[in-house]
Amino acid sequence: MSATPEPLSTSAVRCQQTGVTQIYRSGMVGIDPATNQVAGFTIQQQTRQAVANCAAVLHAAGAGLDDVVEVAFCLRTPTTSRE
Repeated sequence: MSATPEPLSTSAVRCQQTGVTQIYRSGMVGIDPATNQVAGFTIQQQTRQAVANCAAVLHAAGAGLDDVVEVAFCLRTPTTSRE
């Protein structure tokens, strides 16, 4: 099984121009690919899983979390961001 099954995520786009490679990724969610279930009940557990899923996609594209320039989060219930 892939680290990020297609039904759980959108595709990553890799662009390369004059020696610079950029990877654009959106729609990462906190679903555990081993179980296809939401990873825990807390925002912390789900965020950890979303970051792990992102790391797997980046790794497959030849990059890693250290290469990330910008991250944006969308929370369904913003009050949970205080936790």
